[in-house]
Amino acid sequence: WTIVPAIIVIALSILSIKTLFYADPNWSSDVPDNPLTLNAIGHQWWFEFRYPSPNDEGNEIVTANEVYIPVGIPVRINLESVDVIHSFWVPKLAGKVDMVPSNANYMWFQADEPGEFFGQCAEYCGTSHANMKFKVVAVSPPEFDKWLSDQTAPAVESGDPLALEGAGVFKSAGCSGCHSLKTVAKSGSKGRVGPNLAHLASRRHLAAGMMDSSDGAGNVNDAYLQENLRKWLEDPSEIKPGNIMFSQAAVYTDPDKSLTERQISALVAYLTSLK
Repeated sequence: WTIVPAIIVIALSILSIKTLFYADPNWSSDVPDNPLTLNAIGHQWWFEFRYPSPNDEGNEIVTANEVYIPVGIPVRINLESVDVIHSFWVPKLAGKVDMVPSNANYMWFQADEPGEFFGQCAEYCGTSHANMKFKVVAVSPPEFDKWLSDQTAPAVESGDPLALEGAGVFKSAGCSGCHSLKTVAKSGSKGRVGPNLAHLASRRHLAAGMMDSSDGAGNVNDAYLQENLRKWLEDPSEIKPGNIMFSQAAVYTDPDKSLTERQISALVAYLTSLK
């Protein structure tokens, strides 16, 4: 009667050892040759993505919540977290892998056809865990190369008077303290508290996948974007309970510094211009 249990234990041991090898960040023979390598960094409650700059190997291209990949090319994603344990999960492309502070990890996957793939944090990480989403956008290699090249350029800011006023509010209200407007950063440099906003108006989703600004064809609709930005600026906690912006930014914690309707309109005009 001991033979069957012994066989089961041996089988489970073999599977466990194999799993441990896959979890070891130094064991990378499972990743195909010549992958695209990028970094994903978990924050409460959003994802930061960093790509090697096509123009300077000492720099990285920084974006948030939408990760573009080329079809037919393996993608290695180095996983990190700046606060608590998160888990990176794209159900249609790969299983979930933890993002642990001060403990490097990685995963890889490949999209064999163009499309959008839903992603989600799969490890409970606080109040808005369920609202920590992202999208993987798989496009042809030429489209990906163009997208990455476009990300190296500064955002095109509007000369519209209200947008220019919003640029001033962005600084005076303290937004620039937590959000960068530059996509290019030194490799390995520390990011800001909040998502990079340099090309915000080109992203189809806001608030880590919580707000959709796209039309039926998948393009950004400026009217939807403006409506979503206004809702977010008026009350971020309504969209994402517990978010750091609402709990720490002076414009939400100090009644004397609250944004006026004019300031919100100016910020919406400015942020909508960042393409």
